[in-house]
Amino acid sequence: MKIAIIGANIFGLGLAHLLHEKYHDDYSIYIVEERAEIGFPCSGSGLLENHKKWVEILDTWLTSPTFLPKLNQEFGLAFRRDWLEKDLALSLVSKDITIDVRTTVVSQTKTSLTLVGVGGRSSIWEGDIVIDCRIESKSTLIGVVSNSPQERGWQRNDGTWEGWYENLPTDFNILQILDSSSSIITENGIDFSLELAKKNFEKISNVYSNG
Repeated sequence: MKIAIIGANIFGLGLAHLLHEKYHDDYSIYIVEERAEIGFPCSGSGLLENHKKWVEILDTWLTSPTFLPKLNQEFGLAFRRDWLEKDLALSLVSKDITIDVRTTVVSQTKTSLTLVGVGGRSSIWEGDIVIDCRIESKSTLIGVVSNSPQERGWQRNDGTWEGWYENLPTDFNILQILDSSSSIITENGIDFSLELAKKNFEKISNVYSNG
């Protein structure tokens, strides 16, 4: 079975890992990403609240993570989300899964994609299932990374702090501004993306089981 996944975010990358784990002998997975670089620009929080559920699964996907997460007893595990996406993608590539970046989906059906890649090169992908994992939001939440402690944030393992606000704070030095994937803070975190991946994996598994 040939599956195309649109979006090399945690949702799409997590789904690809789940599919590969169970169906690597039967599934061909192709991932297409519009960004020129996976993980940048970063959209969403780097917080994994329910880490007891997911951390062992992530450990099986990531052979050598670039940045280890930092445990915050109040919030959860604090990742650098951009590097988590990169590491998940590198792990998939090492398993011979193709990821095309700088590639735009011009049109799509349930079983095909019309694509435009680098230099305006056009191509068509045809298979069995297309899954759109892009998450679009008009959220007003703003993610801030700074080298100063944030009262409403958490520290990451690289020593920086991440926090999320409705208005851009001005009382500390900002190193990076992150886009939000949802105006609901719980839907902005890593948990939500992984749960979406799991739900879509279960749907595909049901189709596979039913022939």
